Amino acid sequence: MLTGPLLKLLISSGIYSFTPLLEKTIMKTLQKDVYISIKYALRFAVVIVMSIVSSNGLSKLFSNDKFSNAKHLNHLKITAPYLIIAAIVAFSSQYLYLDVLSSMDVSYVAPIGNVLINLFTVLIGVMLLGESLTQKKILGLAFGMVSIFLLT
Repeated sequence: MLTGPLLKLLISSGIYSFTPLLEKTIMKTLQKDVYISIKYALRFAVVIVMSIVSSNGLSKLFSNDKFSNAKHLNHLKITAPYLIIAAIVAFSSQYLYLDVLSSMDVSYVAPIGNVLINLFTVLIGVMLLGESLTQKKILGLAFGMVSIFLLT
């Protein structure tokens, strides 16, 4: 039985699976650059609100505790380049994905895209992070490739 993090992942994936359908529908009325701009602006606003409300987020940045403020600002300075790179990667990936999604079926693009994300994530983990490539991971990737073959 799924509990804890795996249950949350299952629920998150189920909710997120509606995203391509919504995006395909939105792309019929909005240009992709307009959609992406609105999407990320809304995400930013939601994150700011959630961080202010949470006890571990931005609310500590604005507290009167000078040590805490300095610590958070220092962490922000260290991670800022990574945040910028992550934003560029996410934006460019989203831009290309929406281009493909607007011209192909959701039931084709989303599953293949997800399998390719899994493949590239494992390869990046192995090559850049020194993670192990186990037989189980290789088998999972092989099944993913078979699923792409069956979908095409």
